[in-house]
Parts: sequence; C-alpha cells; structure tokens
Amino acid sequence: MFKKIVLIFIFLFSAFSDEVRIAEEVNVVGVRTNYLTGYGIVVGLNKSGDGTTTKFTLLSIANMLKKMGIYIDPKDIKTKNAAAVIVTANMPPFAKSGMRFDVTVSSLGDAKDIGNGILIRTPLFGPDGKVYAFAQGTVSTGGGFSESNRGGKVQKNFTTTGVVINGGIIERNLPFDFNKQDYLVLTLKHPDFLKAKGIADTINESFNWFA
Repeated sequence: MFKKIVLIFIFLFSAFSDEVRIAEEVNVVGVRTNYLTGYGIVVGLNKSGDGTTTKFTLLSIANMLKKMGIYIDPKDIKTKNAAAVIVTANMPPFAKSGMRFDVTVSSLGDAKDIGNGILIRTPLFGPDGKVYAFAQGTVSTGGGFSESNRGGKVQKNFTTTGVVINGGIIERNLPFDFNKQDYLVLTLKHPDFLKAKGIADTINESFNWFA
C-alpha cells in the first residue's frame, strides 16, 4: 500500500518540463469534486419566509410534522416563518465520513429573506441518488439594507441565498479508493500529442527509478 501511494505522488508531482508538474496538466479518472444536492426547510424566519400560496412549502412542513407525530392539514398552516430551499455543496475528492464542509442554501419559493434562519437536517444526494451527507445549521446571507445618499434604504447582496458554514457533514465515503486500484487512468486537461508523450516518458522514468 505504501509503495503504491509513493508511486502516485512521484509521477503526479514529477515535472515533465522545466516548470510544469504532471498534476497541473492531467485529471485522474475517478478523482473529482462531486456535486451534492438536497431539498430542505429553513425555519425561524421573521415573517420573511414563503407565503401561503407556495403550496410545496406548506406540504413539506406538514410532512415534517407528521414524522414527528403531529398531524395537520397543509391548508391550516398560515406561518410565513419557514421557507423551502435547495441545498447544494461540493464534496471534495478523498472526503471521509465525519468531514465537515460549507453548504449553499437557496430559496425555492417566494421568501424575502432566509438570513439567520435554521436549516433543518437535510439529506444531500450524489449523482447516483445515494445520500452522502447531511446539512443543518444557521443560514448566513451577508445581506441587509444600507442608507442611500438620498436618505432611503438600498438593499445590498442577496438575501434569498446564503451559506451554512461547516453545516454539512459527510456520512458516506466516496466509492473510489486509490489503494484498491490496479492501475490509474490519466486524461489531459488540454489534449496534446507531444505533451502526452512527455508525461508518459516522465512516468515511465519515475517507475523505473523507483523499481
């Protein structure tokens, strides 16, 4: 295992020219950032959440309460203190269970401001439809109002999109494992025959040297 890891670092960080490292010119197939997406609810808003015409928010609240043993008709929900949101995040390569990361929260309905609201635990799905992480925490938008030169108030930044710092936590490891690979496939970021030959020659020289 140790030998394999050393070999990987040798060829990725070897220079095939005077200034360029291989790692800067290639992608390792299977090693990439993974996009995660989820649907959630932000609560605790000060009457700046979705209105009663946003039916999917009301239905989501009713379903959430139902799981807690509270049964209510969505038509009876009149609150504007909650908002339906889409949660997105980038899961870095080699991410392991327990690792935390930031998540982006974006309003899906007609909420005016989701800042300082609490994102309720939201499952985050990978491209394969599996849950890889959960997100929860306080939403920070960085938005608000500032005084204009004419005495009025001018809105700054976006108040319907925010971030939960370290709000995501990984629950499932990525399926790709360096140590279980018999071989690695490299693809050039900018395909070029001479560059490909130079990289291949450098890798072969590195492996021969190590052996």
